[in-house]
Amino acid sequence: DGLTLPLLMCVAFAVTSAQVLSDGASGALLPTIMARDALPAANARIQVIDRGLVQFVVPPSAGAVLAIGLGAPAWAACAGALLALLLSARLRASAEPAPLGVTAAPGGEQAARGNPLRDIVEGLRYLVAAPLLRSVTITVALGSFASSAVTTMLVLYATEELGLGEVGYGALLACFAVGWVVTSLFVHRLVARFGYAWAMRGAQTAAAVTPVLIAVAPPWPALVGVVLVAQSSAVLVWNVCSQSTRQRFTPNRLLGRVLTSHKALAWGLTPLGALMGGFVAAHWNLRGV
Repeated sequence: DGLTLPLLMCVAFAVTSAQVLSDGASGALLPTIMARDALPAANARIQVIDRGLVQFVVPPSAGAVLAIGLGAPAWAACAGALLALLLSARLRASAEPAPLGVTAAPGGEQAARGNPLRDIVEGLRYLVAAPLLRSVTITVALGSFASSAVTTMLVLYATEELGLGEVGYGALLACFAVGWVVTSLFVHRLVARFGYAWAMRGAQTAAAVTPVLIAVAPPWPALVGVVLVAQSSAVLVWNVCSQSTRQRFTPNRLLGRVLTSHKALAWGLTPLGALMGGFVAAHWNLRGV
């Protein structure tokens, strides 16, 4: 009987803070153990686990485990974290290759132990000063703003516009997972065939067109489901190319800081997008979002 909302908020803060450290470290580690041309395929598999499994499979599974007891999901999460800790002890970074266009220092690049704040500023400055990385970050920020507005209002759109119940809304969310999983099987071939630039342009175009289709299409659940599959496929292509681009064009010693700086800047607009979606839905309508 000791669980309270403030305690739950503290746990959530600790878990998500740890996730930031883990995401930055794993993103920085990947280029040291994978060949550069294999980054799209590797990032696609990680994206499928991160989005397809963690966001769409684990939550309903946790709901089922919750029926066993209130503490059961927490014990399951603890066991999973301990297993991850044991597996992480086996991680060993190989010799760090220099990114494209960067000359490796003798003996490989090693991050100097310095002032943490100065190190963070160095990574942020590199991200802002590099035109390619800066443009990718701005694009992701605008996309996060828009997609957050849509995702926040999706449950209302599904129930009020499409007339779906809980099962139907779950099926719509499953469409996102289908797009992620299916596209992950061939995204690396698509990148190899068209190159990073055209793959990213095509993905961003599809990400802009699919919300328009939802807004103007008849309220047919099956049609909306197909559009959501296409939308999640486009987002996966973009995410794989975006992450691989940062890994290819950032010095390895700065990579962890650049990746986390990118997330801080790019995802900072997410809550504002959700707020905007609520205002538009309240003062206009759901299709307006």
